[in-house]
Amino acid sequence: MFIEGKVKNISNITLENLVACGMVYKDCNELGLCCWVQDILPSKDIPQLLPGDAYTYNITSEAFPQKENDEVPIHVVVFVQDIKSPTKEVLQALYVQ
Repeated sequence: MFIEGKVKNISNITLENLVACGMVYKDCNELGLCCWVQDILPSKDIPQLLPGDAYTYNITSEAFPQKENDEVPIHVVVFVQDIKSPTKEVLQALYVQ
């Protein structure tokens, strides 16, 4: 599975220490479980972004592909965060089904 995203600095300050990471998961019908993680995506370092700059990143997942007759869909969440922030706040997220 190949995932492509784009992050753009819409602030008036330079952004540094950013990474894109995420996970691939399936809904789970087991009692007490709401999802089953298929793959943790490898982190991708994002270079320093000046105000107005954009960067396109690519992440590849080894999770098995969605089958046409599969009743349980695969979901992907990719997020960008500042790894040196004390709160690890998510600055941008991308959801794919």
